[in-house]
Amino acid sequence: MTEHIKPEEWNAFFVQQEHPPFLQSHEWGVFQEKRGFRIMRKIYGTASGNAAVQAIRYPLIGKYGYWYAPYYPLLASEEYQQFFNDCSHADPQSIFVRFEPKKTLEQASILRTKELTPSTTLLLSLSPDISTLLNQMHPKTRYNIGLASRKGVVVQRALPHDASYQDWCQQAIKLFRSTGERQSYRVQTEDYYRLLFSSFVHGESDHMHASIHLYCAWYSDTMIGAILVVTFGGVATYLYGGSASEYREAMGAYALQWTGIQDAQSMGCHAYDFWGIADTDDSSHPWSGITRFKKGFGGIAVSRPGTFDSVTKPLQYRLYNILRRVRRTLGGAQKR
Repeated sequence: MTEHIKPEEWNAFFVQQEHPPFLQSHEWGVFQEKRGFRIMRKIYGTASGNAAVQAIRYPLIGKYGYWYAPYYPLLASEEYQQFFNDCSHADPQSIFVRFEPKKTLEQASILRTKELTPSTTLLLSLSPDISTLLNQMHPKTRYNIGLASRKGVVVQRALPHDASYQDWCQQAIKLFRSTGERQSYRVQTEDYYRLLFSSFVHGESDHMHASIHLYCAWYSDTMIGAILVVTFGGVATYLYGGSASEYREAMGAYALQWTGIQDAQSMGCHAYDFWGIADTDDSSHPWSGITRFKKGFGGIAVSRPGTFDSVTKPLQYRLYNILRRVRRTLGGAQKR
């Protein structure tokens, strides 16, 4: 086992997977380190090959904290216990280990918790040519892509060497945050986005490294939308997005996704991950609208097991959950 490994060697474990998890990439770990969190990388030699996992140590109250291994560690079922033990050894004050396996892990001590990454996503194969991809879309989606073009919506990719790069990033951050507040989902801080933009290479097509691609949609000299796409191992993932409350009729969101899909294909990616849809067709689901929008582009729904906790300190874990419920209740009361 080792924590010291070159980025290319670490990423090589994951890019070989059918859908490489960018959250396990070396670049994502470095980004978390810049945020001030400790990173642990472990490699386990097995008879069938090597296993690898990257975990982030997040603080809780006082000296306590927990480890989080986001989707998905490259571990077999029998290797998880060694990983849990290593987490406890690395930080005796960790209350639990939160993880998101590729396959369901059958252990009595494992508890399901609120998902951190979406357990159901939409994957669009980029194997067909552009005309075929368009023809496979819902007619309304195809129409709205054309409508955005006819209305003069222009989508541009922001790159660090552009004179307007900093200004575009700031406008995109405002759109990300305002959209999250408007739709009542988790909103990252401005500092988070600024650090994200500065921590990753922009616009590269090297599948061995995670890179980001910021797309901005313009209409009447106004930025009406922006999306952030992460590419890693031949998969482009739509991670963040935002849109202005004005000029909705310009269909900028459709132009942004269509540009991201075309760019991903031109960079040699084999799939476009829309990163989260509702796991049901229930119209009352809070994600029903965004799910309908994403499904209009085609693709297939893929379900993952979800997010789980392996508890190392049961008493502290119970107290942690009580405090978390109280915080959510108070937060909900404040919103009302």
